[in-house]
Amino acid sequence: MSTQNEQLLQPSSQALPVACRLRPLAAGRVRFVGEPVVAVIADDPYRAHDALDLIRVEYEPLPAVVDVEAALAPAAPVLHDEVGGNVVAEWCWRSIPTPAP
Repeated sequence: MSTQNEQLLQPSSQALPVACRLRPLAAGRVRFVGEPVVAVIADDPYRAHDALDLIRVEYEPLPAVVDVEAALAPAAPVLHDEVGGNVVAEWCWRSIPTPAP
């Protein structure tokens, strides 16, 4: 892995507090509806289309969490085990009014 890529995966005080190791395709389990699970690369569209016919994906239903409150509950299923919870980062913004000219 290049040094630049290693730097992108390291925690930063200006970004996420945990290294973000999200993959472009699901690996091991699918975490949300619409998460990509496979990619096809071919030298022409006809072969790509034929390859699509060979793909089979079996899904095992997992407990669903459909709102923020449920995701924050102590017994909620954890989306990414490497993070250890469903909160990856917390931010707080404060707006300071500017005086009128």
